[in-house]
Amino acid sequence: MSKKVQIKSLPDEILMEIFGYVDQKWQLSMTCKTFYYICCKVDENRYLVKINGKMIMNDKIFASLKNTSRKFDEVHISGIDNDNIYKRVLQILMKHNKNIISLHLATTQLTKSQYLNLFNTASNVNQIVIKSVAIKCHEDKKINMTRIKKLKDKACEVKSIEITSVKHILIDQHCDRKILFILNEFPSDSLETLILRFPTNDMKLLQQFLCKQHRLQKLTIYTNFIHSISIVHLHLTHLTIESRTISIDLLKSQRSNLTYLSIINFPLNDDEVFEEICSFKHLKVLKIFIGNISYDKIRTISRLQMLEELTVKSAIKIDEGQLTVFCSMKFTSLVKLELLLPNLDIRDENLIILSKSLMLLYLRIESVSISQFFIVLTNFSGLECLKLVINSKFNEIDQHLNEIHEFNGNLKKLSLNFIKLSLLNKLSITQKLKSIFPNVKNLEVN
Repeated sequence: MSKKVQIKSLPDEILMEIFGYVDQKWQLSMTCKTFYYICCKVDENRYLVKINGKMIMNDKIFASLKNTSRKFDEVHISGIDNDNIYKRVLQILMKHNKNIISLHLATTQLTKSQYLNLFNTASNVNQIVIKSVAIKCHEDKKINMTRIKKLKDKACEVKSIEITSVKHILIDQHCDRKILFILNEFPSDSLETLILRFPTNDMKLLQQFLCKQHRLQKLTIYTNFIHSISIVHLHLTHLTIESRTISIDLLKSQRSNLTYLSIINFPLNDDEVFEEICSFKHLKVLKIFIGNISYDKIRTISRLQMLEELTVKSAIKIDEGQLTVFCSMKFTSLVKLELLLPNLDIRDENLIILSKSLMLLYLRIESVSISQFFIVLTNFSGLECLKLVINSKFNEIDQHLNEIHEFNGNLKKLSLNFIKLSLLNKLSITQKLKSIFPNVKNLEVN
């Protein structure tokens, strides 16, 4: 009788070969000491480390982090809210500063000078992600109004930041608005990517910061005062706007280089702005939320012949005539299409027209019937990824699946959301789908 072999008992060489195929090695490394050692060897001693304030104040964990010979290239730190934790974090960063290239800070409350010291210590960082952080001072909470101005003036006397390698910064919507004071300490022309996902009314400070960064290529910005911002000095390739109002002058200033544009969070209701977007000849990726745009203007989207990816979202119902015209548009380079139209009532003929107009590898449509699912499979023969929301009932779905045998095609990922099925029915449908699509590596049923 053969004995069962545990994976930990395999030779290191075999484990290294197996672990080489795992993406999230840092999770695997936390299983046991053996896996930790192998993961570090596979990744050339580099791995992600996640720590919080409570862990850092544990003497054994702190000593392990400080004294280890392993090399950290990505560090996530959360919960730095007092001086003791801050000092220990500084010691860890000082030990590993040559290797860390990505620094993530979350739920952190420090003074401005402490933030700058952290960034200065991690001298080789090229990406900083800031989430839910706040700026505080060490003064007594009972501050009278006459001292506030002095505190503000004192905060501005902090030594200028010395870090020069940071290229990518992300700030989320839960950050303290004073974080812009820290951004302005970064050297001129040092950033390539900036993601500002927090609302700010201080346009002067934001404009001052943007004017220093001529090398910015990718910008994501959230503000309802975007019409007050000028980025004419920038040559962006990627622009994401999360705002209810959009300045046409801002778009015009980026027409020559822009290849990626996303306006997907708020509906666009301005015909003039929409027509301007459709004149971007170099645009390869467009994600747009269409509001009350006139029928004639929607047709101008066909001018974007360089498009490779198109996402169209709308909260209003698109009539059959508009849909027929859209499905008939020919985009010679388009390989990815997403139609996020919850009120869509698409006809079978339009799906067939769409398949003849485009050679897609990726297709996502909200609200189709089970019969249309198989129309898509039959006519879009080159699809590698398909995501659909199915609005049919169980009996109709079950009947169609019973009529289908094994499907052979290029499909590698299939995601189906059955909005009218119970959990039990979904389990039954999943088993049938697995037998119909044995070659699909990634099957998701929701």
